[in-house]
Amino acid sequence: MPRRRHRRRARNLDRGAHLAGKGRIGAPNLASLMKEMVDDAATMIRAVSAGKSAEGETMAARLDAIRASGMLESANEIEIAHVASLTGVAQDGADSLHRLVMDLHRRSNRLAATCAEEMVSGAHVFGLQPKDRAR
Repeated sequence: MPRRRHRRRARNLDRGAHLAGKGRIGAPNLASLMKEMVDDAATMIRAVSAGKSAEGETMAARLDAIRASGMLESANEIEIAHVASLTGVAQDGADSLHRLVMDLHRRSNRLAATCAEEMVSGAHVFGLQPKDRAR
């Protein structure tokens, strides 16, 4: 559900996006989208923490650092440079929300793999019933 919500908000953003001063853009519902992105990252961090608390703590510290930078401020305006910093993956290894989410996905996938009951065609699976199997 969260992904659909973000996509819907993103579509609405581009309809009302506008320059809001030197180096800033404004958009309706941007504040809500920013808050939801932070909430979703925090949810992913809780899931990672459930499997490996030390990794979860590291991820939480990264999110805290990104939040402390002011780039995830819940407002209907944002600096254009912040958009690039949040969504990019810098070659120098600098952290970004995008890099954090990708790392959280990677760790969530590893956690899911440890919970799998078996592998089917290279996919980690659990809860398959006899009727789910190919005949």
